[in-house]
Amino acid sequence: MDYSEVSVAGRRALWIAPEGSRADQVLFYVHGGGFVGGSIYSHRKLVGHLANAAGTKGLLVSYPLSQTAKFPA
Repeated sequence: MDYSEVSVAGRRALWIAPEGSRADQVLFYVHGGGFVGGSIYSHRKLVGHLANAAGTKGLLVSYPLSQTAKFPA
């Protein structure tokens, strides 16, 4: 499993590539947590398992949490 941090539209993101994964498909995943908890790091193992089962790469994208991004963000 390879993990690679990137920036997507100014947000932190994480490419997750299981060995032998297909390059023509991507599993796009936005972690849960209700804008309060969680991160691309807390969910990377879950996305790794999903991507491995699907035989494709996964892209896990972050978003601002409510305690750091006040209204109207």
